[in-house]
Amino acid sequence: MDIDRSLAFHKEVLEADVVYADAGFAVVHAHGSEWMPHSDHTYSDHLLSNNTANAATHQRGDTAFVKRI
Repeated sequence: MDIDRSLAFHKEVLEADVVYADAGFAVVHAHGSEWMPHSDHTYSDHLLSNNTANAATHQRGDTAFVKRI
């Protein structure tokens, strides 16, 4: 995923503020919630990555974890 392109969408369409961003991960905030767009490689070393690496249902791209504040 192209983080810069994704953040442009989050800012322009969702009116989100960027809290943090680097080459493969970001934290954005809008309308009382925060979420974290990220590249797939962000979790490549995660303990559970073997469980999803070859899953037919695995979707590439944004994954959102929403937390109400």
